[in-house]
Amino acid sequence: MKINENSKVTLTLGQLKRLVKEAKRLNDSDFEIKDGVLVRYRGAGGDVVVPDGVTEIGSRVFEQRENIRSVTLPNTVETISYCAFECCKDLERIILNDGLSVIEPRAFISCTQLQDVTIPNSVTKIMEHAFCNCSSFRNLIIPDSVIEMESSAFSECFGLRHVVIGKGLDEIGYGIFEDCIRLTEITIPSSVKEIGYNSFHGCKNLRKVVIVGNPKISDKAFDDDSIIKHLHR
Repeated sequence: MKINENSKVTLTLGQLKRLVKEAKRLNDSDFEIKDGVLVRYRGAGGDVVVPDGVTEIGSRVFEQRENIRSVTLPNTVETISYCAFECCKDLERIILNDGLSVIEPRAFISCTQLQDVTIPNSVTKIMEHAFCNCSSFRNLIIPDSVIEMESSAFSECFGLRHVVIGKGLDEIGYGIFEDCIRLTEITIPSSVKEIGYNSFHGCKNLRKVVIVGNPKISDKAFDDDSIIKHLHR
């Protein structure tokens, strides 16, 4: 039977269900999952939707993959593992799920096209270099749920202009925002007890720091020590 572009095709409900089931089977074949961990992605890229039931994005699963524009995670994901998305140069958008708890080291390092990411209120830990060199970031909100951020988590985010730090952190550690050259002001909440070495080193346009509290300020926390004279407490 020849079908031209103006033809109408009528499907029964059963046929439609079979088509949907087959489409899901083909999509799921792009993913190799073991005990809830996504260990391999075989798809062609584009807009990637990770299947329900995955609890962990395994190490290096999407590392250096080209042609991935966006990734959507299901609500079952709890951990994004080491280097999971490292150097995904075409990745522009990722939708992080409620229920996500830990973002491991270098998870998104050098995803240079990745736009602003919404960190869900379930995240408690962002590990070292997790978003280092995500140079297209403009705005960042760290929710109150985050109680630990490791060294250089957001360093070299060259486009980052605005940051809101949540009230769950008690320390801004080594090099967290190092070389965020477009950052102009920051407010440190009262929960923070220490601003670590090189936390804001290289933030050459940082002009206003508002500190709500009385944290210990480590040597070289700021690029220009003279800014300490202009702290707003």
